[in-house]
Order: sequence, then structure tokens, then C-alpha cells
Amino acid sequence: MKTLVLGNGFDIDHELPTKYKDFLCFVEVIKEIQILEEKGDSSSYILDTELKKYVYNLLYLDDKKKTKFEVLSLLESNVWIDYFLNVKGEFGENWIDFEAEISHVVQELENVKDYVIDEMRKGVKVTDVPDFMKKRLDKLSPNAVGIYKDGNEREMYDFISKWVNDLKRMIHLLEIYLDDYVQKIKIACFSPDIYELNPDRVISFNYTNTYEKIYSYKRNGIKYNYIHGKSSSDSSVDTCNMVLGIDEYLDNDRRNQKTEFIQFKKYFQRIHKKTDCEYVYWFDKELRTEKSEKNREEVFIFGHSLDITDGDVLSTIINCPNTYVTIFYHDDVDYGKQITNLVSLLGQDIMLSKVYGKNPSIIFKHQQEHRLISNSEFEVASDMYKLRNLYEYNNVQAQEIVNGVINKIENCNISYFENQKNVVNMYDILQELGLAEENRSKLLSFAKVIYDDKLLGQKVHIDASQWEYEDYDGHYYCDSKTEKFINEINEYNLEQYEKYVFPIQNESDEEEMYLLYPNKVKDGYSIDDYEKTFQYALNKINSTATDTRKVLNALCTIALHLDSEDVKKFYRAKKKSSKNPILQSRINYIMSCYEEDLYMEYQARQYEESVNDD
Repeated sequence: MKTLVLGNGFDIDHELPTKYKDFLCFVEVIKEIQILEEKGDSSSYILDTELKKYVYNLLYLDDKKKTKFEVLSLLESNVWIDYFLNVKGEFGENWIDFEAEISHVVQELENVKDYVIDEMRKGVKVTDVPDFMKKRLDKLSPNAVGIYKDGNEREMYDFISKWVNDLKRMIHLLEIYLDDYVQKIKIACFSPDIYELNPDRVISFNYTNTYEKIYSYKRNGIKYNYIHGKSSSDSSVDTCNMVLGIDEYLDNDRRNQKTEFIQFKKYFQRIHKKTDCEYVYWFDKELRTEKSEKNREEVFIFGHSLDITDGDVLSTIINCPNTYVTIFYHDDVDYGKQITNLVSLLGQDIMLSKVYGKNPSIIFKHQQEHRLISNSEFEVASDMYKLRNLYEYNNVQAQEIVNGVINKIENCNISYFENQKNVVNMYDILQELGLAEENRSKLLSFAKVIYDDKLLGQKVHIDASQWEYEDYDGHYYCDSKTEKFINEINEYNLEQYEKYVFPIQNESDEEEMYLLYPNKVKDGYSIDDYEKTFQYALNKINSTATDTRKVLNALCTIALHLDSEDVKKFYRAKKKSSKNPILQSRINYIMSCYEEDLYMEYQARQYEESVNDD
């Protein structure tokens, strides 16, 4: 079984703006346009990016009114959004991590609370909290420290509830940004590593369905587990199942007692929002005790930093018996972070035991650069999937798919096919749709050009059995027209291969070709031509490097293309004129094989005639 684990680096590798900084840019654009609107100058806003165009349409198009009002209400007086906009500049071009920042704030508030309580127990009535303890809290809210000084539990509860609710509102605003903007961006590139995987299961830490959208066509029945939930246009603040929280920071003795801030924690949100946790059953240790190929699990982690905030999920996967993990990294910096985080997650000893040895269970692999989808094997594979499943689309969509593929064929877009197998696949699919014959000549020419451009000098044979299949009612062989199409490609491949490897420059080269390919003698080949081939063969046998039996067998096969009486007369004359016992022996061998082959041909004809008579 293969399981693919995806982090946000997966979406980023597909050039999707899913970083938290991208989301904050979305918020900033809204606020910029609002400020200009207040000045009566919103029409002068320069729409020089797709994001700005989207936001402008969101605010001013009639069909976006519902989404607009929801977005503006979620933005209004949201302490978390205001906080992140406030601290965004501190990070410069570096990554801003919402979860890490929320964790810092919550832990700071927890520490301030404990400090104030300790001071009050000492009899201090007015507590001055040191500045270093509340530098983040002051940026979040000027009242954050004051509520603890007053000791009013109700006020504390209301304050924390406001923070929790604003976090929910921010998460839903992020959901709208992802679902209404990001997921409608046309993806222009693909990952060769992911394209080649074909997993049985996908565990995603992302909110987007990028893998489903562009890769799932390669196979059916993939199981998905969205650990942190999945963005949906149908959600509200209360029904949104996206998890954006913090890791447990308290030790074992305190985590079960101090629960004031539990709603900020990921494990609570997963339970409360009922996100999918099927991965636990996929990696059940009890089911993996027996080390066998059947129980072997291959795990591929792509675009994930292996940060401790997701440690509970990752450790369950990596520590499961008979599990072999491949971790893709983008560059050396990414590689170093993953190693560091994995040590924190597993411990140094366990980490070393899994990475080293004859059969390591963890390997790191540099990911390949992403490639453009246009004019690639990915594009043609996606198009062929759509053609095979036209019934899933409405009439307009289906016609667009068909027209798009036919246009690519008519425009001689050879790079689109990538290899000869894709050409055959396309012909086979078009055969099912009744469109093959009108496009046959162009597809055949594509296959030939692909050989000339990419395969020249290679012996390439396409096996028609690849197009056989098993169905519920039995075994089906390759379609006869598809097989004929394949045979024509194979004939061309062989012909070009022979010309390239054995170019005929003079008469001896031509005779060499006859001995190498005795079934491919030219039209009009006569007994006089055979005389030349025979003499060339005798000279060739003089070399110690020559396989004598192979040469004699070739002479026998070539003779089958001639009149049998001419052949017999030829060898009778050779035998009569020669007194060389070695040559006599070779002639006897050739004639023996020749008579046997003639007999087998006769028997085959007799059988065919008897079948036809019946």
C-alpha cells in the first residue's frame, strides 16, 4: 500500500498562494480599497494582480454581494486579524506562522495569569506585570492583562470567548479566500514526483483539494483523510471544519488541569469539528506486527516541514511497524529543517536507527522541479482520462473537451503526446468514440516523428497486450483496429532502427542485412541474388567470431522465399562441383533444414484446407 502525506509545501510547489502571508495580502487589499472608497476614489485603484482583480470584483459585482457582506463582517473588529496585520512587518519577507504566533500569545497570557495569581497570593493588591511578559498581549488587546488584575472570572471567560470566536471568524475568512479564490486558480504546473506515485491513500494537512483536482484521474478508489479539515463554499463560521490551532505546550501534570485555553489547541478542534481521523486505522500497530509484503506500507511525505505541531499524526505514521517513509525536500535549507524537526519528533536514537543500516525505514529525497502542464505527458494523460469519462460532464463541458483534444491533434502538437504509447492510447480512446479513423493518419505521423526525434537508433516494440483488459464478464483482447495501428508503428520503428544501426552503403552491407534479417528480403529477389548471398555467407564463416549455425539457418530461411526447384537445383550443383568435405557438410545441413521447413509449410497448408472444407 502507498500513502501520500501532503503539507502546505505541496500547494506552494503548484504556485498556489496558500501561505498565511498570502491570506494577509488578501485582507490588506480589501482594506486598501475600502480606504479609497471612503475617499470616493476606489475607481482609481490599479488592478495589476489577479488578487486585486478578484477583491475588486468581490466588492463591486452584484453576484458577489452575499460573499462581500460575509467577508466584511468577518473582518470587522477581529482581534486576530488586526494582530497579524500589526506584527506582519516584523517578519519581512520571512514566513509568518499563524499557529506559532497564536501559541506565543496564548502561552504569554497563561504566564501572565499565573504571575498575577502568585502575586495576589503574596498579598500584593496592585500587580505590575513586567513588560517582557506581555509584549505580544499589548499588541493583541490593551485589556488582556487588566482582566487578570481584577480577578473577575466572568470577565475572564468573556474575554477568552471573544478571542476564540474571533479565531473561528478568521478561520472562516481564510476558508472563503481559499475556496472562492485560490481553488479557482488554474494550476499550470505539476510535480513529476507526485505524478509518478499513484498512491492508494492521501493524508492531507492542507485545506485545499489540489491533489484530487489534478492528480486523482490516474486511478479510482483513492481514500482521502483531511487531517485539518477541508474548505467548502457551503460552510459558515459554525459549520467550518478547518482546524487552525496550536500544539499542546503544557507538561503531563498540567495539561489535564489547565483547560482555559483548550479551544485553541489542535487536538480539541479536531475532536470538536469532527475532522477525519481514519489514518489511525490505516496505521494500526496491531495489524502491522507481521513483517510481510502484504503488510508493508510505503509512505511518501511531500511539502511538510515535519514540525512538532503535527507530531501526534506524524509519529503515529512513522513509528508504525513495517512502514517505509520517503521524505521529499525542496532544498538544503528545507532538508536541514526536516532533519532537526524529525529529531525533535522521534528522538535522536530512534531517528538514527531508522535512517541508517542496510534497509533504512526513512530516506530523504530531493524533489524534482515542477514542470509545466501544457504540452506535457501530464496534459495528455489528463485529457485522455476526461475523454474516457465524458459521461461525467454536461454537454457544453464534454464538447469543449473533445474539441480541445481534436484541435491539439489538428495543430500537429507533437510535444503534447510525449511518447508513442500516449499516441496509441489516444487512438484507442478515439476508436471508442468513433473519432479514430479521421485522425488516424495524423496520429500515425506523430508516432513516427516521436521515434525519429527521441528514439532513433533504439529497438522499440510496442506490445499490444498492454491494451488487453479484464472486465466483469471476461477477458478482452486489444481492439483489432488498435492492434493494426500498433503494428504499423512497430513496422516503422523496426525499419528505422535497421536503417540506423545497419546502414546499407555497399553490396556487402546489403548481403549482411539479408543474413541478419532473412525474412525481409527485397521484392524480386532471385536465385542469382541468392548466389551472391551464399558466397558472402561462406566468406563470413571464415571469421572465428561468426556464429556458423546462425548463418546457415539464415541461408535456409532466405531460400524459402525462392522457387523450391531452383533452390534444389542450386544446391545439387554446389554439392557436385565441390570436393571440400566441410562445404559438403554445410550444404547437407542447409538442405536438411530446408526440406524440413518445406514439409512443415505443406502440413500447415493441408490443415488450413481441411478446416476450410469443413
